[in-house]
Amino acid sequence: MNWFYRLLHLVRGKSIEERSAPVATRPPFVAVPNSDFPKAGQKSLFELSEFLIQGRLSAEQVRDCRKTFGDAPVSAIKNAIRDFQHMSFYWWNRTGGGPAALVTEIKRLPELGWLLMFHGNGHVREASLRALDQPPQTAFEFAAIVARMNDWVPQVRAATRRFAETAFPRCDAKIVAESAAYLLPRLGTLQRWDADTRNALDARLYQQDVLDALCAHILVENVGPNGALLRQLLRRGEFDAHLEQLVRHAKMPIIRAIAAEAVMRGKVRWVAGSARKWIDKPAGLWRKVPVIEQRGITVPFDAAALCRTAAQDKSPVVRLGIARALSDAWRTGGAFEDEIAALLIVDKKPNVRFHAEFYLLKRSEGGIS
Repeated sequence: MNWFYRLLHLVRGKSIEERSAPVATRPPFVAVPNSDFPKAGQKSLFELSEFLIQGRLSAEQVRDCRKTFGDAPVSAIKNAIRDFQHMSFYWWNRTGGGPAALVTEIKRLPELGWLLMFHGNGHVREASLRALDQPPQTAFEFAAIVARMNDWVPQVRAATRRFAETAFPRCDAKIVAESAAYLLPRLGTLQRWDADTRNALDARLYQQDVLDALCAHILVENVGPNGALLRQLLRRGEFDAHLEQLVRHAKMPIIRAIAAEAVMRGKVRWVAGSARKWIDKPAGLWRKVPVIEQRGITVPFDAAALCRTAAQDKSPVVRLGIARALSDAWRTGGAFEDEIAALLIVDKKPNVRFHAEFYLLKRSEGGIS
């Protein structure tokens, strides 16, 4: 049927070659609906396509376009590839040489890689990440590198990890902390990570300047998934030194509760995943149960003073957290635990009193081991 279409195009006055040539007229700019990217950045990226197609793209234009995305929130990373494809649809699909031409442009203008790492073609994304030679300048750019470390193409993941190992140590602590505050609670969704990839991030994340910046963020924030952020940070002992400050001064009750519970137990626990538990193996019945991991706290505290503060906290969330830790300590409880139980047994919240009553009951039964 190929002859039929050739005849049809000739009747209409255009050859196949003419009809398949790039359209000369650029479509109007339309902002991406429901996007977290600033509209000025979207328009700048859209207009950059014209210079790319004409072969007049300069380093200054790429640099200016990159700067317009500096105000993009870190949350924009979740739909970055979709939004970039929409913002630059004309760019991606009207460059005559296709992906090969974009790779050539990246070699000429390495900074273009910060934009083209969101291209839909894996060869272009890999070339973009191989070309980068500067550390991320904004929290969004840092998050973009972390997201590409979870890319669905193995070669892109490898190129990103190599770049991260050299660029992350040179990245400013405030940028890392701002990006990590969004990324860490969501690391469980990154299913393509391996140990080397996580180590490349943790090597910078757990340095003292970044931990101090994250602690300052957690102390003053009163919205967002900061509880999940704190639990991620407490998987390693480098953050233990900040627990006392969090118990006394954190704004969010859940933060004070997590920190106080860790001090009361003398250890940190977290959900590391899930496992299958059989209910009836011959019948094939099973259910998922959480896998709990734990570690001991590495920094000494005045636990008695901190737990007394938590037991008298104005928030019932904090008092309940300390009460749960108390009820688990009935086997090894002593004078300090008895003092905390005496404070909680008169609490106005029945669920708090329940844990204190359980502890005292077990103590009276001689359950000390």
